[in-house]
Amino acid sequence: FPTRRSSDLDYQGILADAARIRQECGLSTYIKVPTTKEGLAAIQSLKNDGYFVTATAIYTAIQGLLAIEAGADYLAPYFNRMENL
Repeated sequence: FPTRRSSDLDYQGILADAARIRQECGLSTYIKVPTTKEGLAAIQSLKNDGYFVTATAIYTAIQGLLAIEAGADYLAPYFNRMENL
């Protein structure tokens, strides 16, 4: 498996990964995007381009609300981690 680079999680890296995944897996593939500052911006761009998006790495209710506002189709909260904060 390829190793992740820090650039993979920046805005441009997320968009590039999403384009590659969509090309390899098809238009109906949901793209997992971390709910970070960079990720939220990427979710908005991806949704504007017609992608399906699952927001991941959600640790707080606020992150979930921000992901909804950004246009995420699904949320993937880390419930156990939320409970332990």
